[in-house]
Amino acid sequence: MDNVRKIMKKLTILFSVLILILLASGLSAAKPDTQVFTGNVGFEIKIPDNSLIRVGTNETFHFHLFNLSNGVPIYNDTTQCHFHLYTGVGGHLYKLENITEIHDTFDFEVKIDGNNFSNTGMYSYIFQCQDYQQDLGGFIDVQLTVTSDGEEPVTTNSTAGIAIIIFILIVTLTLFLLPFLKKDFAKNQFANLLLKRSCWLIAIYLMMFNSVIVATIANSANLPLTSELFRYMWLFGTMGYVFMGFVVLKTLLEAMELWKLKKHKKRMGEDDD
Repeated sequence: MDNVRKIMKKLTILFSVLILILLASGLSAAKPDTQVFTGNVGFEIKIPDNSLIRVGTNETFHFHLFNLSNGVPIYNDTTQCHFHLYTGVGGHLYKLENITEIHDTFDFEVKIDGNNFSNTGMYSYIFQCQDYQQDLGGFIDVQLTVTSDGEEPVTTNSTAGIAIIIFILIVTLTLFLLPFLKKDFAKNQFANLLLKRSCWLIAIYLMMFNSVIVATIANSANLPLTSELFRYMWLFGTMGYVFMGFVVLKTLLEAMELWKLKKHKKRMGEDDD
């Protein structure tokens, strides 16, 4: 009994440590603030939330400047601001020096041509300003996400999709081999033939369905749906329907042969199960 208590005590301590580690990692994973300042002097830069951009679309970025110590808006009469756009791997795409364009008095404005967002993925920009008369400044570093539709990317569990594909393949293979492994599904010959051919038809349909799942997983993972993939799906679907038609036709012919054989046995006075 004492040994059990010691083990339970050790397990309790271990679980407590694990919970503390998980909580600490959750806190450390919080998204850092993109506003960077030193002390309580300098510029505070505010921007609207437009971190999602549609690929190839012209974009206008707006910036509001305030004195960090008293909140007074900053104009461009004594302030110089600069804008630098980067790719997700740090490549320099575009820069605009000494921004002078102002919208509605307080709004610094930067217009970026959509050609700079020709590919989907991660981008970033730095907007920095400095008042040389008062020796004040500030900057922000902002991450951008360029998507095909300008919407938040949907994160899907591709592992679950792969598991579904494997499950369907196992079921398909089982249905295909079952008529060979089991001789009789029913005592009646017509019912036996129909059940065997039904297994093959279901197996063919599941194989066709698998190709659709593959395309869905590829699209969810933001993989390009190439013409080769659509050609494969079309070929797989066409072959599936042709094979299903062949199975149906073969089943009808064999059913007619069984019917003729049954009539012949009846005419000859033979027993028919």
